[in-house]
Amino acid sequence: MRLHYKILLICYFILISITLNYAQDVESRIYYYDFDESAFVSETVHGEDKTILVEYELPDGHETIIGDGFSPSGSWFVWTSGQFGIADDNYLSLHLFNTQTSEHFAWSPDDDQQIQFMKWSPVDDLLIIVFSNTRDIYSEFFVLYDLRNNTFSEINSVAPNFQMGHASWSSNGRYVSLIYREFTIVFDVINLSKEIIETPATNSYGCEFSSIPNWIDEQTLSYLSIEETSVQTLNLESGEILSFAPLSGIIRAIDWSHDRNNGLVYVEVGEENYSLWLLDLLSTEMILIDDDIIFYDNCTSPLNKTSWNENSRFAYYIDRNLQPHVVSIDTSILMIPNLDERQLSVGTNLLWIDTNLVFSTYNVDSNNLDIFQYDLSNETLLDLTSNLDRVSAGISPISVSSNYIIFDNHIFDTYSSNWYPVVSDFEGVTPTLVNGRESPNHNWAFLEGRDSRFTNPIFISNLQSGNARVITACAPAMPSCYGWLYGQR
Repeated sequence: MRLHYKILLICYFILISITLNYAQDVESRIYYYDFDESAFVSETVHGEDKTILVEYELPDGHETIIGDGFSPSGSWFVWTSGQFGIADDNYLSLHLFNTQTSEHFAWSPDDDQQIQFMKWSPVDDLLIIVFSNTRDIYSEFFVLYDLRNNTFSEINSVAPNFQMGHASWSSNGRYVSLIYREFTIVFDVINLSKEIIETPATNSYGCEFSSIPNWIDEQTLSYLSIEETSVQTLNLESGEILSFAPLSGIIRAIDWSHDRNNGLVYVEVGEENYSLWLLDLLSTEMILIDDDIIFYDNCTSPLNKTSWNENSRFAYYIDRNLQPHVVSIDTSILMIPNLDERQLSVGTNLLWIDTNLVFSTYNVDSNNLDIFQYDLSNETLLDLTSNLDRVSAGISPISVSSNYIIFDNHIFDTYSSNWYPVVSDFEGVTPTLVNGRESPNHNWAFLEGRDSRFTNPIFISNLQSGNARVITACAPAMPSCYGWLYGQR
């Protein structure tokens, strides 16, 4: 009898767990641009209760929607549309939808000015926008749009003719760094009174343009010196500038930890010869980690994403023999063992799940990629693809969520250590996870399909079952085309 009650109790808790999990899923709502409806729509992750948020018919020739989604208050939704590589009437109008009043209106300063970039403040309904003159690609300017009182102000930059404009907010929303390129990278900082704060000249490092200058905290920026020989920090409140330099060489990249206390600094010390340094801002030290490493000075570099794990205690790097290593913030180095002389696959992803490093190697014998997981807690290496039937040859992307690995149309559950296929209604593409696009319970995520077009199919997928359905097609990672509905994620 006692066993009978225990079984009933266990079943009850399992039923409650399933019910609560489904209820949370049903409450999770997504939005996306529906090309058939010519509107932004909202629905549950299961595809139920579909409603129209705002109607918007794409003008002739337009095929992509870009923007920055919902404002911090959720009161505004912003986007623009066009066709990449075409001037004409593309990205000319800033579209704004008021979620409180359902008012939709468009704004543009001039018919010849094209929207290049936009970014919401993290705390207020303030939008920084980069415009360019379609008649002169070297003429761009910044506009600060205050949706709280419907006012906008053009920012008078110290460099009137520039290209590749970009902007970055401080975490408290008090400052905006305005980044642009003339012959070198230059940046201004403005406060909310739209006063320009004088800043030093800086320089770029390859494809990391969009990450410089980098906010260390809500009032401190890091940047590369004009000579490219030191990393400098500027405190906007005190005006204090600190400089950190390796013993010699030219700095090519800085990879900051998530907490911004440490950075991996890649230094060119000779022709195709690079060293790696650890910059510790708390102790103000630069420590040599390795004097002979691999660095890819191009847009396919692993440095296009951070090499640090989420708790900012560990980072990976690749030595000259294409072997991965892990360095901790106390500067101890772990070489990942037992790769049987295999090398990291070209274009590989190295990704973290907590303190587990996931990466792929090329298996010459099978002409396939093998995926490994290295657990730092016990220094063990696990071949995850040993029981996977289908593995693609050549380069195949890996992506991870908090609990799952997505590779070659399969999902690996790190809890059960099992692979299962992604089952979708769209064939011929390899889905990968769109970073940061998971539901709070990590059961659902947006997946991006890869095909020959720039506008790739976007899936919403149940990571526990592998079931996925196409919801729209967008330019990759453009948040105004799809995402979690504000306040109902």
